[in-house]
Amino acid sequence: MKNFLILIFTVVITLSISTTAFAIDVFYQNEKVEMDVQPKVVNGSTLVPIRAINTALKGETKWNQAKQQVEIVKDGHKIILEIGKKSALVDAKVVNLIAPAQVISNRTYVPLRFISEYFGHDVIWDSATQSILIDTDIAIIDKQANVSTQFDTIIDINSIDFGKIYEVNGTGKYSDYGECSC
Repeated sequence: MKNFLILIFTVVITLSISTTAFAIDVFYQNEKVEMDVQPKVVNGSTLVPIRAINTALKGETKWNQAKQQVEIVKDGHKIILEIGKKSALVDAKVVNLIAPAQVISNRTYVPLRFISEYFGHDVIWDSATQSILIDTDIAIIDKQANVSTQFDTIIDINSIDFGKIYEVNGTGKYSDYGECSC
């Protein structure tokens, strides 16, 4: 009985460590990707619901129930992921994955970075805002918190003239470099 309880405890702890769910926001081209469920972190890889991310990336999704496979097509490229398999078929070539596609609560989750980067998108993790940025500037301004994630100093966004170039001068004040010729 004691060994059985130790086994159960070990399984529960292992599952809670390997699958982490906390609030992660995903942005694509400076717009928040709306998801009705949260992304999951599994073995260091962020998994997201396939429909939400593929809709944002403007790809096509097909589900093969018999084979438990999801097919993602975009710009003439094709990725086939089989649920639970740590490899994917990418334009007819086998590629290893950090974390396989999974079905969680009747949703198909896929590795976000793998999908996005394969289709040519830049992916950045912004630890300050717990956000994943796909083709999004790291200096996005969080208007709710009134801070910019690019600087250590809090910036009042109401005082910024977006037609000018600013530099943090180490004192918490900003030097005005004049008009932007962007």
